[in-house]
Amino acid sequence: MAIKNIDIEGAADKTTETVKRASTAIGRAKTVAAASVKKPVTKIETDAKDEDEVTRGEALYEFWQLAGSPNVMKNLTYKDVHTLHKCAPAIRWATDIGVTEGYYPDQFGIDDPVTREQLIVFVYRYIKKYDGGFKDKKTYKLEVADAEDVSDWAQEAIAYCVANKYVTVDKTKKFNPKAHLTVAETKALLEKAIPAENEKLGIFAKIGNLFSKKK
Repeated sequence: MAIKNIDIEGAADKTTETVKRASTAIGRAKTVAAASVKKPVTKIETDAKDEDEVTRGEALYEFWQLAGSPNVMKNLTYKDVHTLHKCAPAIRWATDIGVTEGYYPDQFGIDDPVTREQLIVFVYRYIKKYDGGFKDKKTYKLEVADAEDVSDWAQEAIAYCVANKYVTVDKTKKFNPKAHLTVAETKALLEKAIPAENEKLGIFAKIGNLFSKKK
């Protein structure tokens, strides 16, 4: 199961420095938790510069807000996510509906920079959760110049988001899947994709029907 999580979330593609951080995360948990409580505001909520990099936690927080800020009562198993962290409700929600599984069952990577392919996979899982996306995997084609650099677990997601113009490629038609996303890029992707898919798939209505059935 742990190997699956590594493949899906891209932990195997992390730099040596980041891998070292992940391996010592449990020992750093208390320090991270304390810092999280002291600094609960994300970059995207402040006057951060558009070119600043965004973390995985911050990206999911922005995503969660556009998805209606659902309140999910679920215990987090990630040792690097304090329950009082500003991003915790977003990570809790994303884990609950299958948008993310973390690097490992106990390691999310909240402070790691989010890559282009990671965030697009998060978005696509949300779309698939509500019956959107490609219906047949054999029908999609990944039309980017650097397709060989795209992780297997991200190909379908990137093909869908490129086809729907939620993301763009550069002048050489390269997607740059491992590049870290900036504040401007993160907001542009999420603000274009999530409202569009919410409306197209009637996601908020579906969520309302699920709550009705549970009563």
